[in-house]
Amino acid sequence: AKQHRIVSLPHVMATQEFYLSSAIRHGAKSRRISVPGSSYAPRRAAVSEVVSQYPRETVLHLIDKIAYRAGRVIPDTSLRQRFLAGYFQKLITASRISFTCGSTSGYFVRKFIEIPAFGSCLCTFNYSFLAHLGLRPDIHYLPIETIKEIGVYIEKLHDPEFMQHVIDCTIAAHNQILKCHSVYARHKQLGDTLQLIIQG
Repeated sequence: AKQHRIVSLPHVMATQEFYLSSAIRHGAKSRRISVPGSSYAPRRAAVSEVVSQYPRETVLHLIDKIAYRAGRVIPDTSLRQRFLAGYFQKLITASRISFTCGSTSGYFVRKFIEIPAFGSCLCTFNYSFLAHLGLRPDIHYLPIETIKEIGVYIEKLHDPEFMQHVIDCTIAAHNQILKCHSVYARHKQLGDTLQLIIQG
């Protein structure tokens, strides 16, 4: 009965986490594709159906798994968190395209804003919440309907025109996340919301 009075404050990016937009435009990438994060079913499918078709990406994905397992057994909590967070960010930053999906229930997870902020092109399904985040297909991310379509994008990276499209999508999403989902943006949004509450 009171759900209209609940204020949602979704995931946020600290400003120091953002990759330089100039580096997105001009920097080289050592990886074509990454599938970061927990092994939800669509991510497992992306690895088995797409990543496995590319020997270099397969080896790098195996290295990622080993690094994550090694990181999880670091006894010092602070050191463990720094290692895992740093490795996660570097893996996305090194990737031209990063695939992610929603949670098990398909909900918005932080990776939808982390991937563009870290300088990789988001590739994902057309979830309805993406429009609410200000992210539009083929403007801010590469949309797919099936997992195998990720492979089509990877093959097209050899085309300079498509590569430019990927870079443009990455920069557009990066700027959108900075504008609407950074700490400073959330601060203003919360302030505006509280002001509206005060005004009734």
